[in-house]
Amino acid sequence: MNRKIPATIFFLCLAAMTAVAVFAPALAHNNNSIRSDSSNVVVYGRHGEVILQLPEPSNATAPAAPGTQSHPSCLRLVANNYDRKSTFGAYDTLLVALWIPAYNSFIPVAQINSVSNVNLDEYLHIIYNNTPVWNPLMPNIINVGDKILDVWNEGDVIIANLTATVKITLPFNLMVGTPYATWGNQTFNLPPMTLMFRPIAHGFKFQESTALVPSPPLSGYTINITSWMSPAWVKADIPTWVRGAWLECSGHICTHIIQTGIPPAT
Repeated sequence: MNRKIPATIFFLCLAAMTAVAVFAPALAHNNNSIRSDSSNVVVYGRHGEVILQLPEPSNATAPAAPGTQSHPSCLRLVANNYDRKSTFGAYDTLLVALWIPAYNSFIPVAQINSVSNVNLDEYLHIIYNNTPVWNPLMPNIINVGDKILDVWNEGDVIIANLTATVKITLPFNLMVGTPYATWGNQTFNLPPMTLMFRPIAHGFKFQESTALVPSPPLSGYTINITSWMSPAWVKADIPTWVRGAWLECSGHICTHIIQTGIPPAT
């Protein structure tokens, strides 16, 4: 699958970012060490992906009932386990994306990492620059350590465990054309959870290429992915959001992932 579109599922530059340009200064970090390096960034590993349809209450529609945490009603979680062959070594991530009806798409709003790595942080700041994941108002590249986020496999099963609450900062509604006066604070807490992905059918080879919006405003990178994809049954245990039960969902597993980030030509 080849994609060359001005708005992608991974790195969409929202109209809301106009507000960032108006109300906040440009990013001050130095991108030269990666932008001047012609080598590609490559990661190897596996991931489990699921779309969760959560019961109300939702902070997108109405306040939560007393004693109940407000939360998004539809989100996409991608739990990644990258191995030591990767450019930045071994680490785990949890990518969080929300369904935004105005875009008819899931928009990434946070990436939680199990490591604190200066080079990885610099790369992610470039890739996610001026999106809800990383900009002066929404610093949602969050390093928590491997005791809080752990993604591993047991045979064919992938398990992701988040042991502490992580705050995801979304100070206004991410809807296109929403007047400033009606922008609501969409910040929410992602609670501790366990996700288990179990393959339920034969896999198939999957390839995807995403050409990102040229720089500026975004990174200008091209992301190529090859993997082996299998449909999966997913058990999502999120006690803070769903008490006394777990969610049973369909999702998928990707193994033998080779993901290459190719910098823009200079």
